[in-house]
Amino acid sequence: MNSFKKYRKIKKQTQQEIADYLGLPRSTYNRYENSIYQADYNTLLKLSNYYNVSINELLGQTEQKLILITEEEFESLKAIKRLATIIDEIEERHKNDK
Repeated sequence: MNSFKKYRKIKKQTQQEIADYLGLPRSTYNRYENSIYQADYNTLLKLSNYYNVSINELLGQTEQKLILITEEEFESLKAIKRLATIIDEIEERHKNDK
């Protein structure tokens, strides 16, 4: 399911306004929005530029969130990763000793 309607609603636009922007009949845009038709690359590009989102976001294919952390938190994560590596090595040695 794409996110065409979501972004259109955020911009407070009608289907007709978006269809006019794209140079399409409203019925064609409606079919894109309802995933009856698949929009071509140029249409996706126009919409992604209009909404200022990636094509993947427009197609509803991304749920990843950017997480910002401090330098201190980053260093802590690196230390945890090193500890996990050490634990894995100890477990491997223990397994081999049996």
